[in-house]
Amino acid sequence: STQSTGSSGINAEYGAAMLAKVLVRPKTRDRTLTEYRQLRDILQFEFIFMPGNTEPDFEHTIQQLQDLQLIAYSGDFFKFVDRETRGFLISLVDPFLVTYIDSWQFCISYMPRTTQHSQSIKSFCNRVQTYLSILYCEPYVCGESINKNVIENSILVLAKLGLVVIDKAKRTVYCSDPHAFSDAISQFAFTIYPLTAKL
Repeated sequence: STQSTGSSGINAEYGAAMLAKVLVRPKTRDRTLTEYRQLRDILQFEFIFMPGNTEPDFEHTIQQLQDLQLIAYSGDFFKFVDRETRGFLISLVDPFLVTYIDSWQFCISYMPRTTQHSQSIKSFCNRVQTYLSILYCEPYVCGESINKNVIENSILVLAKLGLVVIDKAKRTVYCSDPHAFSDAISQFAFTIYPLTAKL
């Protein structure tokens, strides 16, 4: 995980990276802000953002990218005009997003459904890591892709968004509403389209 305080702190390039991810195709200002906010919500355990600063950080980052002539704004649409730079910026956040969406895909099938069958977070994350290691044909702890801290953060954000339940005392996790969970994961996949649109 990497610390960032948005436009005013260390590693502010992650704000630009999230905008680059959102702007894989032209979008209106409102749509761009909405999807930028959703990405911040999803990645809230990877980077540290100042509370309540989403819109100011968005405007600041947009202005920076416009000043650098990396994005253009016309007819209420933003467009990323430098594809090479966009690709580099996206590469900063894609490893996290790929891990998240693949971890969540595992959760759809294997997350315990009741408190009686809840599983320790540590044990469940070990199962996810094994699944991802086989899926990616990579050894354990290969960058962010199958980093256990990133996997655990993917579970914690689900709890923060009310999609799974974590017993903080027992450190166990389960999913109380599988249908709502599956629908939400599909929606997240469209948010971080196109790389994760496979769901």
